[in-house]
Formats: sequence, C-alpha cells, structure tokens
Amino acid sequence: NDVNGDGDLDFIVGLQTKEDVGTGEETGCIEIHSLRSLLKTGVHTVSAADGGNVIFLLDFPADSANLDFKILASQSGRGPSDLGIYVPLTRDRMAVDSYYGRYPNNTHFNLHGELDATGKSFSSFYFPRKMPSFMIGSIYYFAAVVFNNNGTPKYSSIARTIEILP
Repeated sequence: NDVNGDGDLDFIVGLQTKEDVGTGEETGCIEIHSLRSLLKTGVHTVSAADGGNVIFLLDFPADSANLDFKILASQSGRGPSDLGIYVPLTRDRMAVDSYYGRYPNNTHFNLHGELDATGKSFSSFYFPRKMPSFMIGSIYYFAAVVFNNNGTPKYSSIARTIEILP
C-alpha cells in the first residue's frame, strides 16, 4: 500500500521489544520503507470530454545514464510480459505497437528516447478532446523499460495507469 501518499508502494516493518521495566507497558518501533518509483505521472485520470496531456517522469538509477528507454503501453492490464526481465504489462496489440514505436499520430513526445547523464528523462502522451463515449472507463497501462547498449533490457518500472473518465 501507499502509506505516505507519494504514489509509490511502501512496506512497514515492526519490532516489539520487551516490557519496559517497572511500567508494565510493552514498547517497540515501526519503520516505513518506500520502494523507489522509476516512472511517475502527474495524473491518473483524463477526461474524455476535455482530453489531456500525461507527463511521464523517468528516474532510473545512475548506472542507466545515457541508455535508451521505451515507454510501453497496454490496454489489457498488468501482464506480465517477459522481455528478458519482468515487464508489468499484458502483451497485447498496443504493447507490441508501442515497443516498435507505433503510437497514434500527434499523441506523444519522447516515448522512445535516451536518459540523461543522471538516468532521468521525461515524456508525454496526449489524449485528445471529445473521445468517443465507449472509451469512458477504459484504463491504459504504461511502463518504462531501459535497455543496455547491446539492446537487452536492463530495468523496468512498475505499471502506471490512466483511466478515462467522462
């Protein structure tokens, strides 16, 4: 669960210690650990009526500096798919098309690119205004994959979802 509201998964570790001498009360401690998010979005919903631009922020470890990445998409869910590493997307037509850089015209910026010297980048995907009503309730899944210089996958992010609302 996301305990601290930052959009990343967290886990809690607790330790119960012995009874405090003389008080009769038990003591202990808990710690909250957060898993690093490699792909973030500023929004999780888009209006079918108004459309919107979804910005993806990529933040991979420093050893990913200057490596190529792809933002992959799926309409079918969180998978998994195996590209030599676990990618949390269902392999459907959209996932295959996005792997090969085929996205709807005029809907994207930098979905295939190169990370900067610190392992970071940004991309965007534009959902148009006045989407057909059958798209309301649709959920799109996006994940970023970073590739070694030899073309093999190095890292995959978790899947981020964008839901189409009225």
